[in-house]
Amino acid sequence: PPPSLPAPARSGAPPRAVAMIYYTIGWLNIFKTRGSVFPYSGKVAIPCALVGAAIRWAMNNGHMDFMVADGSILTQTQAWAGFSVLVGFLIIFRSSQAYSRFWDGCTATHHMRADWFDMASALISFTETSKAPAEKVAKFKHIIIRLVSMMHSCALMDLEEMNNKWGTTSDVKADQYDLLDPLGLDKESLDALYESKERVMLIFQWIQLMIVRNMEAGVLAVPPPILSRAYQELANGMVAFHECVKISDTPFPFPYAQTCELLLILHWVLVPFMVSQWVTQPFWALIFVFMQVFVLWSLNYLAEEIENPFGTDDNAIDGAHMQDEMNKHLLLLLHPKALRTPEISEKAIFSVATKELDWDVNQNSFKDIWSANRKCRRGGGPPAKPEARECRERMVATPRPTGHPRFEAQSPAVGAPFADLGARFPPELGMKDAFAIPLQEGKGDISHETPAQGRGSWEVLPRRAEPREAQCTSRSPPDRQDRLASPEAASGSDGSDGETDQAGMRSSGRSGSRRRQQRGRQQRL
Repeated sequence: PPPSLPAPARSGAPPRAVAMIYYTIGWLNIFKTRGSVFPYSGKVAIPCALVGAAIRWAMNNGHMDFMVADGSILTQTQAWAGFSVLVGFLIIFRSSQAYSRFWDGCTATHHMRADWFDMASALISFTETSKAPAEKVAKFKHIIIRLVSMMHSCALMDLEEMNNKWGTTSDVKADQYDLLDPLGLDKESLDALYESKERVMLIFQWIQLMIVRNMEAGVLAVPPPILSRAYQELANGMVAFHECVKISDTPFPFPYAQTCELLLILHWVLVPFMVSQWVTQPFWALIFVFMQVFVLWSLNYLAEEIENPFGTDDNAIDGAHMQDEMNKHLLLLLHPKALRTPEISEKAIFSVATKELDWDVNQNSFKDIWSANRKCRRGGGPPAKPEARECRERMVATPRPTGHPRFEAQSPAVGAPFADLGARFPPELGMKDAFAIPLQEGKGDISHETPAQGRGSWEVLPRRAEPREAQCTSRSPPDRQDRLASPEAASGSDGSDGETDQAGMRSSGRSGSRRRQQRGRQQRL
């Protein structure tokens, strides 16, 4: 039988190196060279430092007397101080702008992924109440997750290609990212996607067409105002994608970068002569010249490295990791555990008065709950904490379904030309390698036995099968409680009187509920 979930497609390429550098904070990081700008700035600073030491040695041996002559401009430091401040200000400002561009790109990328996943999750949820055939619902779910996975990968690919246009990277690796069973789509759609230069826009339009057509077919059985939420998230993801395009496609302004490069070169030429006037030994000239040049050029290289976060260098966003996470999240939407909703246990106790809750007993952490659950399943010894000793009684027996009817996408006959099938846009499940999911997911049996009453003011949840009119709680209006407690409400003189009393109770209960809602709105206003 076909597997329940589509698996990511592997291209057979060797494992890719992780783009972004993950590190732990510590002083030993200064010795790491991968992704660092220190090797590049060091190559610039060391020759300048050697020149400064040589000048100071020549001055000590009387070979450069003009450097120490009275009235020499080199002995006046005011002009040099102003020039150094100007260079430092421009370089620091450029580094600040590059830092802002980097985090704006990261933020927009994660917004794009979150919005598109939210859209896919909403569309999968909207099929829960569908009255359409199970085959159509399964097709819709699988096409959606495949298209969203492909759209996310194409978006990362476009961002890398735009970054490569300016010569910042040498190749594009986003075309090697894993996809969710792309061969599960029909051949015409894959060919159209291959020939298109605007793949993200094409898939974006396919998804919108799929929503409209499946809404008309009854697969998306929700009111249009609620369905518009999916359109909104899809559009928000596209807006976030264009925020990324703005950063990747627009380089840092050329005049500013050109000015910074020129000032750095002038600073490199002048700093050995100026520093040699302040010291008396070649060693100190070497140290101070190296420090000034190394710091400024490191800041400049830092700005060039992080001003565009999209690419394949060591400090770019890890697109492969983001694509893998997106695929895992999309597969979760089709997992049987995600197709059911949690239900309250029949032995759960609750009270409106929250102050009466015994927090020491009923407030546990996830670790306590899971530990007790594992011990109960293994049949081992008693749990460590006393509040979890009755875990066996609290666990509601929910039998697992033994089998599910499955839908397997049928492929055309071997050798049948795709032209006979016609172009089908948006894509359809038409390939023989397509996977499927269970059409019906068992949610377990719910026991309707009457639970035992709790102690004091504690209550247990009412039975599901018990009529709502027969429940008398503290929230019922006084007139409804009187009717429930009176003998006339329990039994009438004949069948018609009983029905009339029950109708009156329901009407009174609804009117009382409306009055309470009106009073609540007035109080809030």
